[in-house]
Amino acid sequence: MANHVTYTRADGTDIKLKLTAERSVELEEKLKCSIPDATKDLDKLGTACEFVAAAIADGSYKQRKETAYEIYDEMTDEGKTIQDYQYLVFDILVSAGFLNGKAVLMQKNLIEKAQEKTEKLLAESTTALQS
Repeated sequence: MANHVTYTRADGTDIKLKLTAERSVELEEKLKCSIPDATKDLDKLGTACEFVAAAIADGSYKQRKETAYEIYDEMTDEGKTIQDYQYLVFDILVSAGFLNGKAVLMQKNLIEKAQEKTEKLLAESTTALQS
């Protein structure tokens, strides 16, 4: 397995995403918790962007953060959702050795169940409002 993830931008350029030990420690300091604990907050776009920014190899923190936002915007322009962005973070964490495939599968299942619950509640609310 590769020790990095490659994200291909809308313009065709590739960005190598690798969470190094140094960047991992910086990320934990920013988030004020361990990386595994922080995965519980990946439904927050800010947290997910911090992970992606930490994995971008080049540039200052500000430039990396802007690129992380651009990646999210590109993904949503392509019709993807925050769920897809979370999956990108999971891929980064697997390549860095923080999660294994089984843990990612469990996380993805939890996200999908939460998404289904949200969609069901929205549908019920819409039905109730129309009544």
